[in-house]
Amino acid sequence: MPEATFRDVLRNFDALPDAAWVDVNVVAALYGCSVPTAWRRSRLGAIPRPRKFYGSTRWHVGTLRIALSPVIASDACAGSDRHAASAPVPPQGG
Repeated sequence: MPEATFRDVLRNFDALPDAAWVDVNVVAALYGCSVPTAWRRSRLGAIPRPRKFYGSTRWHVGTLRIALSPVIASDACAGSDRHAASAPVPPQGG
């Protein structure tokens, strides 16, 4: 995939329809890992498995979104816990 196209797909991932398909470069970028690691994680089941279309292997965008949802939620929770620990606790009372 040409560099400009890859960047466009990644930048506009949220605008892609769930029925779209993306290549391993996009998957690796979404998971913050290298291409070989994306293949390995897919083989181990940590990343959804791709499908082969003639000579190309692609991942289903809708499936990736579902798989990434817990990752995003846990990152958000971890971030809020970090900040909550250092924030003052408001007094309780009534």
